[in-house]
Amino acid sequence: MTPERLGQIEDLCYAVLERAPGERGPFLTDACRGDDELLREVELLLRQNGSGGPLERPALQMAASRLNNRVP
Repeated sequence: MTPERLGQIEDLCYAVLERAPGERGPFLTDACRGDDELLREVELLLRQNGSGGPLERPALQMAASRLNNRVP
């Protein structure tokens, strides 16, 4: 995953969190525009919110940690 992609994921995650709960799903779907991988990555970070998620640790650090722990 490139640094640009990680930045895109982080930016989108924060943009989602700025919206009211009822607006988040439609906003995310529209923002991802059919990019299923982007949608999954942002949803993963949002689910982790509150347990080391994006509000407590930058998404770039989280994604780098996940990439380092990936089994080939």
